[in-house]
Amino acid sequence: MNNRIALKAGIWYTAGNFLMRGIGFFTTPIFARLLSQNEFGRYSNYTSWLGILTILASLNLEASLITAKTDFRETFDEYIGSMMALGGLSGACWIAVISLFPDCFGALFGMDRIYMYSMFAYILLYMPVTLFLTREKFLFRYQYSAAVSLAVTVVTSFLSVALALCWENGYAARVAGSFIPVFAAGAMTAVWLGYQAKRVNTAYWRYALRICLPYIPHLLSLNILSSIDRIMINQYIGESETALYSLAYTCGTMISILASSINNAFAPWLAERLDSGRLQEVRAVSKVCVFFFGLAAVLVVIISPEILYILGGKPYFQAVYVMPPVALGCVCQFVYTMFVNVEQCCKKTAGMAMGSAAAASLNVALNWICIPRFGYISAAYTTLAGYGFLLLIHMWLVRRIGYGEIYDYRWLIRYIAAIGCAALAMNTCYGERTVRYGLLVLVILFVFIYIYRKRGIKTGM
Repeated sequence: MNNRIALKAGIWYTAGNFLMRGIGFFTTPIFARLLSQNEFGRYSNYTSWLGILTILASLNLEASLITAKTDFRETFDEYIGSMMALGGLSGACWIAVISLFPDCFGALFGMDRIYMYSMFAYILLYMPVTLFLTREKFLFRYQYSAAVSLAVTVVTSFLSVALALCWENGYAARVAGSFIPVFAAGAMTAVWLGYQAKRVNTAYWRYALRICLPYIPHLLSLNILSSIDRIMINQYIGESETALYSLAYTCGTMISILASSINNAFAPWLAERLDSGRLQEVRAVSKVCVFFFGLAAVLVVIISPEILYILGGKPYFQAVYVMPPVALGCVCQFVYTMFVNVEQCCKKTAGMAMGSAAAASLNVALNWICIPRFGYISAAYTTLAGYGFLLLIHMWLVRRIGYGEIYDYRWLIRYIAAIGCAALAMNTCYGERTVRYGLLVLVILFVFIYIYRKRGIKTGM
C-alpha cells in the first residue's frame, strides 16, 4: 500500500466518521428535549452496559483480522466466515445463560427483561456488521465501509427520532430505534459473508482466540474506563445526574471522531512501515497527528458552553465543567492508541491486558471514593487519571518490546502537559466570553501560521 492510498482512505474515513457522528450530534439536542432527564440517563446506562457486554459476547474477533489478512491471504473470506460462526456461538451462549437467571442479571444491569434481551440480540446481530466493516477497512475498500456505516447511522437516527415523537416511552423508542436497523443490516451482512466464506473452518478458531482473548481484558478495561462512570453515577446519585454527565461527556468526546478516523488510516500504514523498518517516517507523522489533535481538543474546550447549550439546552449547562478533563482524556486515549497499534503489529498483546486492567481498577477505585463525596463532575477527572496512567503503561510496554525510538517520548509528554494545562485552565474562563473568543482566534491563527511555515516539509504520509 502506498502513501497515496493511505491518505485517500484516511480522508474517506474522516469524512464518513464526521458525517455519521455529525448526524448523531444533530439528533442529540432533539433527544435531550424529547426525553426526560431520567429517560436520557436510563438510556445512557443501557448503552454503557451494551459496550461492556459487546466485548465479552463478541470476543472481539475482528481484532484478529489485522494479522489474518497476511497469514491467510488466499482464504481470508473463509476466515471471516469462521469468525462470524464463532461469534454467533458465543453470543448464543450468553443469551442462554441470561435466560437461566434473568432476575439476577436484570438487577445487575438495572433494566427490565425486555431491554436486557434486546441488548443481547443487538450484540448478536451486530457481529456480522463489525466483521464486514473491518474486512473492508483492511482491504482499503473504504467506499463500501462508509456506505454501510452511513446507512445504519442515518436509519437509526431518524427512526429513533420518529419513534420518540410517536411513543410515550422515550427510553423504549431509543432502544427500538437502534435495534431495528441493526437487525436488518446484521441479517444481510451475515448472508453475504456466509456466501463469500462458503464454509466454516474451526481450525481458525484457535488462531483467533490466541490473539483475541488476551486483548479482551484490554478492551473491556478501556470500555470500563469510558463507561463505568455513568453506571456508578446512576447507582450512587441518580438518573438525572447520569443524564447531565452523559451529555457533557458526549460533547467532550466530539474529537474522538477525528481520533478514530486518523487511526483507521494510521494503523495499516504503521504495519507496513514496521515491516519495512521505516521508523523515522512513523516518528515524524505521529508528531504531526498528535500536534493537530491536541489543538482540536483545546478548540472543543474553548467553545464547550456553546456546544453544550446547542446540544442540551439550559437544563444541561451546569455540566460544562465535565468537558475539559474529558477532552484531555481523549488526547491521552489518542496517543496511547498509537502505542497499542505497535503492540498489535508485533503480536505482543499480553501486556496490554494487564495495563488496561490496572488503569480500569484505578478508575473504579477513584470513582468509588470521589463520586459520593464530590459529585458527578469528579468522575471526569477520575477517568482522565485512568487514561493518563494507561498512556504511561503503553509507553513503557512499547519500549520494553524494543520499539522505544518509534515515537518521541519526551516531546509527547511535554506537549500533552501543555495541552492539559491549557484545557483545565479554561474552567476559570467559562464566564468570560470575550476571553474565550480571543483565545479561539489565537489558536486558529497559530494553526495557520504553523501550516504556512511547514507547508514545504514532507512527512512521508
